[in-house]
Amino acid sequence: MKQIKKSLCLMLIAVMMLSSMSVLYADATVIKFTDINNSWARQNIINVYNKGLMNGVSETLFKPLDKVTNFQALISISRLTNAKEKYDLAALELKYKDSVLDKYNVPASVRKEVAYSLEAGIVTANDISVLKSNTYATKQVVSGYIAKAFGVKYDPSKPIVFLGYSDSMFIIKENKAYIKYLIDIGVISSQGDAKGNFNPDELIARETYAKMLDVASDKYKGINPTAPTTPTTPTVPVTPTVPVTPTV
Repeated sequence: MKQIKKSLCLMLIAVMMLSSMSVLYADATVIKFTDINNSWARQNIINVYNKGLMNGVSETLFKPLDKVTNFQALISISRLTNAKEKYDLAALELKYKDSVLDKYNVPASVRKEVAYSLEAGIVTANDISVLKSNTYATKQVVSGYIAKAFGVKYDPSKPIVFLGYSDSMFIIKENKAYIKYLIDIGVISSQGDAKGNFNPDELIARETYAKMLDVASDKYKGINPTAPTTPTTPTVPVTPTVPVTPTV
């Protein structure tokens, strides 16, 4: 009887230890940031970290109110669209090395993502020419990046898209089309802020971007449930397909 009790006691201790380890593991990998508890986007931040779309600025800090640079935005979007599974990124980097990456001094840490963004039509060489490592992204520019990652194409022959924001007159015509698409798939709200504004030229905060990425990644996964086959050459991009071609 004593031996049975001892065995049961040892089993109980083992279960408790495993439970404690699971909790510690969850805390370390899911809620590792100490500065997000007061963020309205706390769950979105946790989600994008776990999805591998955004990292913290350190092991324990996310800095939800810090601004997002254009290069940081492109890194996250390349992850969202599974760029490394679609393309030979090293080959793309070589393809754009002289014409864009070297020409405009693109940092080594983001060259593959920029090359992918060029190949996929998310940015142009002219876009990259004006960017620096510390160039922060605006809300309308980030909206354009995300929509183009979904394969949305701007058609200048189409009528200007109407948006209900109070400050829609300050949104670039092309970006209105992209914003409308993101509204339609639920990435951004059609209501705007408390004053009904979209604030197109507002520098986007990390918590706001986390929310957009979190929703966009779920939508993208639904549209592209499996990763496409890697092309044999980097010159033929695999454009993400959408159920219905957006009318923009």
